[in-house]
Amino acid sequence: MEHTESKKIDFIALASTAMAWARKVTFSPFSLKKIFILAFIAWLGAGMQGCHMSYWPNHDMPAHPFTQSQNPPAVKNTQNAVSGIKVNDPNIMASTEKCALPKSANFINMLYPAAIGIIVAVAAILIALIFFLSWISARFTFIFFEDTLKNDASIHDPFHRYKKEGNSLFVFNLVYMALFLGLVCLVFLTGFDLNSLTHKNIIGLVMCNIPLIIILAIITLAGALVSTFTYDFVVPIMYHDRIKITAAWKVFWEKLKSNKKNILVYLLLKIAFGVFAAIAAIAVCLVLAIIIILLGLAAGMIFYALGHLAVKAAPLLAYIFYILAAITCIIFLFILFAAMLIVILPVALFFRVFSIKFFESIAGNYNFFHNSSSPGLP
Repeated sequence: MEHTESKKIDFIALASTAMAWARKVTFSPFSLKKIFILAFIAWLGAGMQGCHMSYWPNHDMPAHPFTQSQNPPAVKNTQNAVSGIKVNDPNIMASTEKCALPKSANFINMLYPAAIGIIVAVAAILIALIFFLSWISARFTFIFFEDTLKNDASIHDPFHRYKKEGNSLFVFNLVYMALFLGLVCLVFLTGFDLNSLTHKNIIGLVMCNIPLIIILAIITLAGALVSTFTYDFVVPIMYHDRIKITAAWKVFWEKLKSNKKNILVYLLLKIAFGVFAAIAAIAVCLVLAIIIILLGLAAGMIFYALGHLAVKAAPLLAYIFYILAAITCIIFLFILFAAMLIVILPVALFFRVFSIKFFESIAGNYNFFHNSSSPGLP
């Protein structure tokens, strides 16, 4: 086992290398199709009762809640205050009997089984969708990894090539999420102070549950560390060694024990870079959105104004201008979407390359880019 605890890592050089490669993948060669596909891959790879027949109504019950002999006293002698017509007039009562609604309790019982069935069906669909997205996300994690290394935007070949690794990551994610959510629920249910519900303000509620909040924060931090270690270090080991996640975690654990300080610095820098990248990306996207939306509205308004002027002289030409105005707005929305992808994609690429280069620095025997024939990267 290699002990590299004292090895000094040049994090600035790693960040510079990651920035250079992210720029190269995004702009060399520049292709909107490539950017869209890579952004789609990065987005996917980022990355949450039965019916009882006894509830049916009893058809032997009368259709109207009151029989003629059981009319409520309030109805028998009530007169209309405006017209003076008696409500218990035989003609009115006859028409009322024909239009009477089912008993409210019966009506609710009729809807109850259908509502339960719909809820169960929707829940089953949502669970199936979550399973599918989790499975596809695990597979696309390896696709994005390989495409980042090779400056490519392929999907088909790596999708099938890393079937074993992707399925292993998928099973791990399911078990991990089940354990994490189960632990959170267990701690919450056993540690929540019911007496705190008597407080009329949120501060009192929080103060009564500070121990619970601290424990949940620790669990959340531990879960975040497991997730970060998995995607930043374990996935590269799985990719390089073509092994399943359990074996990859064993390899990483040995690296972690001998590089605790360097990994701690890496995590702190990643948080700092993440905050800076988020602020910068949001600021740039807002500026681009304002500029592009204003330009789009201006161009659309020109066509709309031309159409408004041509309404009386040439109605057909006016409709053409209106259509051009709508098309112009759609085109500028597409330009805005493309611009935001160009801003966001390099961020995802930077963090992927930064983690790879850092792991190469502490592992020693891993060289991902040379093995992937990626020129232009040390």
